[in-house]
Amino acid sequence: MTSKIFLKFGLIIFDYDGVLVDSQDTIIRSSNEFCSRHGIQKQVTHEMLAQLDPATFPNIARKAHIPKAMIPEYAKYLSHKLRTTPDSTPIFTGVSKMLSGLEKYYTMAIVSANHITVIKERMQIAGLSNHFNIVFGSEHGSSKADHIRLALERTGCRRKRTWMIGDTVSDIDSALSVGIHALAATWGWQSKSFLKSRRPEKLFDRPSDIEDYLITLAKQYS
Repeated sequence: MTSKIFLKFGLIIFDYDGVLVDSQDTIIRSSNEFCSRHGIQKQVTHEMLAQLDPATFPNIARKAHIPKAMIPEYAKYLSHKLRTTPDSTPIFTGVSKMLSGLEKYYTMAIVSANHITVIKERMQIAGLSNHFNIVFGSEHGSSKADHIRLALERTGCRRKRTWMIGDTVSDIDSALSVGIHALAATWGWQSKSFLKSRRPEKLFDRPSDIEDYLITLAKQYS
């Protein structure tokens, strides 16, 4: 892509799992189904994900003692489960309204460790795909920080007007490593205290709080 995406006041980059969709239970259940099928005794738990750093599917596989050679098969199995059971990954309450409100002021993107096909299909089913100009998933093999840099390049947005919204400490780390604002959603995988330990700019308990905060910023500086 050579042309710049039309930019509004700034750029908001959302994580997917734990911020836009509630996929944690499905990921845990599907991961444990995979382990059971292959005679792997270690189980994935909510407690494991709550401390996961970085929060990636290969790291879940390592924590679950899935052999390295089987990680591509595990990723394929998980992707299939997420794609074929969209109702098991509901959109968090308030997310649709938040996106509609923010779209008036911001260009929006998704940068996730999940597969791009899973993300795009789920957003389309939910009627939310039109809100996002850019979607990056795990299939490119690049890090989340690299995808943030690419989103900046494609939009031409300045770092000081770019916000990353994540629910894990690794989301915060990725944002800060690139020099953009790091905001944390506390309704996802990891606890408020764990998120706070990485010093995000702000923490939010509801999507409506994010909407209010970022719209207020846009109105102040536009």
